Amino acid sequence: MVSRFLIHPPFKPWKFRLFSRFFESPDAILVGSSLFSSRSSPESSLVRSENLTPPTVYDQDQIFPLNKIIASCVRSGDIDGALRVFHGMRAKNTVTWNSLLVGISKYPNRMREAHQLFDEIPEPDTFSYNIILSCYVRNGDFDKARSFFDRIPVKDSASWNTMITGYARRREMQKARELFYSMSEKNEVSWNAMISGYVECGDLEMATHFFKAAP
Repeated sequence: MVSRFLIHPPFKPWKFRLFSRFFESPDAILVGSSLFSSRSSPESSLVRSENLTPPTVYDQDQIFPLNKIIASCVRSGDIDGALRVFHGMRAKNTVTWNSLLVGISKYPNRMREAHQLFDEIPEPDTFSYNIILSCYVRNGDFDKARSFFDRIPVKDSASWNTMITGYARRREMQKARELFYSMSEKNEVSWNAMISGYVECGDLEMATHFFKAAP
């Protein structure tokens, strides 16, 4: 019921604000489904809450539209709105958790909250780990970043490049180089990080070496 209006384009911001308030009243959720529908009849808008049955728990097929709402809130910077939708969901998948984690991790003062959220993810994937890793690197906390990096069970190129780029920007080229040579599949980002890092350090000889060695 709710999913019908969530995926019906266009989804206006005022509709979400009204939708968010419905979590405070179970009956209002069902009333809201008729208010949001662009095809609602005059009769449906006159439904009284006392005639409604309690709403059902969100099913698996409702995760996709709700995930889109959370992602939309995150893009607009409305983290509280994203949290309201998130906590109203009984069923969540990894995309749900990661979408909210991306939003919270953008704010340095919410790093603890982001880490707590990460710890609650039933099955974090590599992208989940990379979000927290990027947070530590962005905040300049490289001791925690390296410790967290070593915990990632399956690292992808983004995991490696986040650390290599971070070290290179700090001009810690020895650490960057160690990770670079430990990386099994290097890509353009990896090579550029090393070249740029040595240029920033004024070591043009090494910068030229990596430039010529790059495929």
